[in-house]
Amino acid sequence: MLRGPSGAGKSDLALRMIATGTARLVADDRVVLWPGKAGHGPRLACPEGLAGLIEVRGLGIVTLESDEWVTGALAADPGEGPSPHCPPLLLVVDLVARSEVPRLPAPDPAHVAGAAVPRIRLHAFDLSTPTKILRAVSIARARAEGTAADAGRDGLGPPARRSSKAWVS
Repeated sequence: MLRGPSGAGKSDLALRMIATGTARLVADDRVVLWPGKAGHGPRLACPEGLAGLIEVRGLGIVTLESDEWVTGALAADPGEGPSPHCPPLLLVVDLVARSEVPRLPAPDPAHVAGAAVPRIRLHAFDLSTPTKILRAVSIARARAEGTAADAGRDGLGPPARRSSKAWVS
């Protein structure tokens, strides 16, 4: 999940990652969050009528190709719960000014839909940002699956195999 103030470069970064095939859009601006169940984190869905649409500064509302967004990740009736196609929220990326990106970040989870989710702070317009996001998602996914081999040296917090109240494993 990319977060930041207007003008922070969310759509620019998202389009860069979508264009290179490293990411697909779930939803832009309005995202439906389903709380996690049984030790799993929140799941993401797109509100009805907005699937495949992204607002791009300078272009307006753009319709993405079907392989550029997560099809099937549509919000259903709240009583039904999320579709199996709704991806889990593994990482929150706060887009900040370059001067606010910590050199050696300490774990600082975002609390979303009742779960603590790993959070990083990056500058959207740095060329390395998509690569950093992919690496952080890979680490977060490994931790969620219990296959992380590191010792929490990356600023995302303790590995899933360790006991910690602040992290969903």
